[in-house]
Amino acid sequence: MVFVISEKSQDILDRLLNKVGVGCTILKGVSGYQGAEKDILLCAMKKQRLPSVKNAVLEIDDKAFMLVTSAGEVFGEGFKTEQSDFF
Repeated sequence: MVFVISEKSQDILDRLLNKVGVGCTILKGVSGYQGAEKDILLCAMKKQRLPSVKNAVLEIDDKAFMLVTSAGEVFGEGFKTEQSDFF
């Protein structure tokens, strides 16, 4: 799972959706340092996609803030969908 904060979040979102094949959710945030509103991209993916995502983000904005973390489980389209996995 990757969180991306960038002034170029729309360009990054377009690249990830259309070229890399990774979906993202846009979260609204506020910078604690500057107090400015920011879009935060939340992208869940299979770990094999991570290098492509990192490269795409850095090609567009080499100053982007990325937080890469593991998700214990991910449910939904393209991920686990068995009902028994939910409970």
